[in-house]
Amino acid sequence: MDTSISDSTEASSPAHMARDARASGRKALLTWVVKLVSKLHNTGVEIRDFGTSWRDGHALSTLIHSIDPHLIEISTLNERTNSENLERAFQIAEDELGIPRLLDPEDVDLEKPDERSIMTYVAQFLKEYPSGPIDRVARLKQVGCLLL
Repeated sequence: MDTSISDSTEASSPAHMARDARASGRKALLTWVVKLVSKLHNTGVEIRDFGTSWRDGHALSTLIHSIDPHLIEISTLNERTNSENLERAFQIAEDELGIPRLLDPEDVDLEKPDERSIMTYVAQFLKEYPSGPIDRVARLKQVGCLLL
């Protein structure tokens, strides 16, 4: 029996294509984050997924630091609890980077955080800062805070 037709039909089904698109989107977002934070040396942060890698707030704090190093001091992260790191990072992301607060610490500091929720939140950083690090002078001019 020839199964090539059914195999190719299944591979091109809308459900299969949507699954592939989600997987490639997930991979692209993870690659972007890893490349961005890997430019920072000696952070000790390893991002492998959109689940437990984000639980302690170090990945999110490092992402913010990689966009604007003036906002978070990485060396102080071990002095705080997971919840404190996450709360601080969410607040800074919203107040300083304009990233809408979609999550709370209790949504992330779990044994198994919801990967889709974290991906949705991290995607906001990619949308706003696709190139990564910002030029502080340009940013201040953009928001009208730099007096010339």
